[in-house]
Amino acid sequence: TEAHRPRERGISRIPMNTSEPDASVFASAMLGEAHYRPTEASWQEAGSPTAQIGWFIFAEKPTFHVSAHVTLNRAPFFAPAVDDHPLDNEPADINSDGVQFHWRSFVTGEWNSLLAVPDGDDVRLTVISGSRDDVTASWHMDVPGRSYSVLFIVPWPGLGTIIECDCVINECPPDRERRRGQLVLSGAHGGFGYLRGARQDPERAIFFEFYASPS
Repeated sequence: TEAHRPRERGISRIPMNTSEPDASVFASAMLGEAHYRPTEASWQEAGSPTAQIGWFIFAEKPTFHVSAHVTLNRAPFFAPAVDDHPLDNEPADINSDGVQFHWRSFVTGEWNSLLAVPDGDDVRLTVISGSRDDVTASWHMDVPGRSYSVLFIVPWPGLGTIIECDCVINECPPDRERRRGQLVLSGAHGGFGYLRGARQDPERAIFFEFYASPS
């Protein structure tokens, strides 16, 4: 991961007290208006959606957990699976409420992109670029008619590993054929959601590291 570290940005370092056998740590970021990448409607016109992105690390588990708690202020719409997408060459699941997870693979060093859409009791996962790296996902409805959460479980080498990632929330009410906008962990930076598909530039990634601390 060192070769991919941007020189102009720092790395957030988060300590974990490893003196306890069941040690864990949680970090999070809130996404709102500054993170919204619109198409036509503004963040306010879209109902002021928000999301909390969280990272859970467990000292004795070879995985880290990435959660996206999404509040839409309307009923979530999860599009059904389709074989063909007549609108364009992008994956049909971008035009649905759902979550994109992007990360630098700990296995290959590639920039992996995964698109997740809740589907019944399961989560429909589509690899957009790179590989899946045995990542799994689950979901649940938090507040019916208002919010939901998706959880990714990602294998990783453990404490001291630099994590390079981004997360994008697709927002698409049921009366639209195409998504209305996106909440982007690394920030919208004045951008728009047109013609982006399920891609996210790795140059926008955030970097952080959980490290062992004896106390």
